[in-house]
Amino acid sequence: MKITKHHFFAPLLLCGALNAQAVEFQVATGIGTQYGFLGAQLNAIEGDTKYYVSAGILGAGLGFSTAFSDDKKVAVGAVVSRFFGIFGSHTDIAGLTLNYRANGFASRGWDFGIGVGYYERTENSWSSGDRFESGAALTFNVGYAF
Repeated sequence: MKITKHHFFAPLLLCGALNAQAVEFQVATGIGTQYGFLGAQLNAIEGDTKYYVSAGILGAGLGFSTAFSDDKKVAVGAVVSRFFGIFGSHTDIAGLTLNYRANGFASRGWDFGIGVGYYERTENSWSSGDRFESGAALTFNVGYAF
C-alpha cells in the first residue's frame, strides 16, 4: 500500500474532534486487540468517551469506548486492529467491545474486556501461494491503566 498525505488526515480528524481543555490523557498496557496484542495504549478521555491508539509487539489498533453505567465502570465501544505475522502475513479484526474497570472509566486500575467482531487473515507462503480466511472473532483483553 502506498502511503499518501491523505492517510495522515484520519488521526488529525480524531484529534481535532477533541476539545483540548476537557481532555485527559492516560497510558495503559495490556494484552489483546485493544493493546496491539501485547503492548501499550494511549488514551484521550473526553467526558464519558475514551479514544485510543495502541501499538504492541505484534500489532497496532485504534478505537473508542463510551461509559454507559452510572458509576462509569462499564463501557462499550469499537476497535479496529491488525496483527502482523511472519513473511507479510497479517490478521485484521474489527469489532465491538465491552469493558469493565472496577475503579471507574477514567481512573487508574485493571481493565477487563471482551469483544465480538469479524476477522480476515491473509497468510503468505512461498511454496503454496497465499491463503485467505475470514469469520467471526471472539476477543479478550486485560490491561492496566496508569
